[in-house]
Amino acid sequence: MLAKPGPIPITKDWIFEPKMDGFRCLVCTHGGRFLARSRRGWDMTERVPELGSRLPKDIQLDGELIAWDENGRPDWHLLGRRVLRRHDSIAVTLMVFDVLAVEGLSVMDQPYSERRALLETLEIERPGVQLVATFEDGRTLFDVVCQQGLEGVVGKRLRDPYRPGERLWIKHKNRATRRFAEELARATAPRRLGRTASTQSS
Repeated sequence: MLAKPGPIPITKDWIFEPKMDGFRCLVCTHGGRFLARSRRGWDMTERVPELGSRLPKDIQLDGELIAWDENGRPDWHLLGRRVLRRHDSIAVTLMVFDVLAVEGLSVMDQPYSERRALLETLEIERPGVQLVATFEDGRTLFDVVCQQGLEGVVGKRLRDPYRPGERLWIKHKNRATRRFAEELARATAPRRLGRTASTQSS
């Protein structure tokens, strides 16, 4: 399930989380086997093997993989060194924000409010695994997020089921972060024509 950019909803049927600057990570421990995949299906299991021994059995979770800097803030570049370049000395934390299945039974059709309540009963928090905190006031949360230099806020409607691939969540980014500037630079950079394209146009 994905998020789309938008203003912070102000109605009472939404809940809010700080947006974590990391790699989206879906984990599964069904059948005694640990699997970790990115949002696009890339198998990250061998990159974060320590999570396999820290998660409960027979569960499927959605979250964000984070590496923390010396000030206790998410560091995207540090995480890239760990996951992409295999610098295994860099510790990572799975910040869990949703549960998709328990003991082989899918809970994706349940509304978010029920999935979150279930998630909080599973006692998954331990070293390297934490729950993302939720807040009722999205605007106040966004103010705090900006003060701390974090990435932004994600809003989730309490009644919504989990729909893979659908953009039912709302994300509101802090434009003052380094990551936002980097993303904007990539998005606005002029595209270079490849050799094939140049040949065809001549």
